[in-house]
Amino acid sequence: MPERPEFSLEPMTENCASVCERREHVVVGVSPGNSFFRVPLLADLIHWLNSRFARMDIIVPDAELAPTFMALGYSPERAAGKARGEVNAVRNRIVRAWESLGGPRPGDGLHLMSELVDRPQYLTARRRCEKALAVDGNLRTACQNASRTVLLARRPEKEPTAREIEQGMRYLLAELPFFVASADIFGVPSSLCFYHRPLPLAALIFSGRTVLKPTLRQAYALIRPTGLPHSREHGKAGHVSSETATPADPYTNLADSYDRLAEWAVTCQKESPRDRVADFLQTFWQSQQRPVRTVLEICCGTG
Repeated sequence: MPERPEFSLEPMTENCASVCERREHVVVGVSPGNSFFRVPLLADLIHWLNSRFARMDIIVPDAELAPTFMALGYSPERAAGKARGEVNAVRNRIVRAWESLGGPRPGDGLHLMSELVDRPQYLTARRRCEKALAVDGNLRTACQNASRTVLLARRPEKEPTAREIEQGMRYLLAELPFFVASADIFGVPSSLCFYHRPLPLAALIFSGRTVLKPTLRQAYALIRPTGLPHSREHGKAGHVSSETATPADPYTNLADSYDRLAEWAVTCQKESPRDRVADFLQTFWQSQQRPVRTVLEICCGTG
């Protein structure tokens, strides 16, 4: 068996630590467009969580993703298409990672957030979040700062306007109910949500410095990899791992390798991300005398 990395778990508060010790349920949020969640990392994370929690639900936050792209200047049609593409891509990564481990356990689930937002428990928590945002200036400021960070990450060359930040907050508002009420939403005795880096918004909510209070059945933690094997280090340019490939399935890691090479080209070689290349080509082709509206892309294999 290949060596798998360990992960560290740092609960936000003493109550969060108590909930973590119960190990009843964990929510894994996998955001579209987040290059941290590569297939090997997802497989390692799912494997690690499986050994510690009785049940796991993975959520892809697709609800309100299109308005985020509209806040960045995309047309409604283009925003919807881009959101759909990113959601499908990250969902496929999760499926490949889970299948490499034999698939979900009975009781585990993979959900698009849009499939959960009609649940009564979600709607109750959503209304509570909306009321808190309307009366709590600290919470609203934290959400605005988080929205600005998300928009700048996707469009670093331009400072978001106040209107764009407000529109981008719709994505955060869709996620907030899971911070404070995932135990209710999934009908479990207690539940843990987490992220791989500190989030000021989560720190504010779980510190008690806002009117938006999580229940005592709710926990939040920082979970991140420690002691990654060299073949999986983030940013190892040009290194393609074959540790999970077999002669019968030599292309096991091919899709993830392409993802990692594309990420390296953007971060280290300063190439434009795929979405910006697509935007440029769309604008260029539509401005021609005979506009191009649909494209068939044919690529060669790996030789």
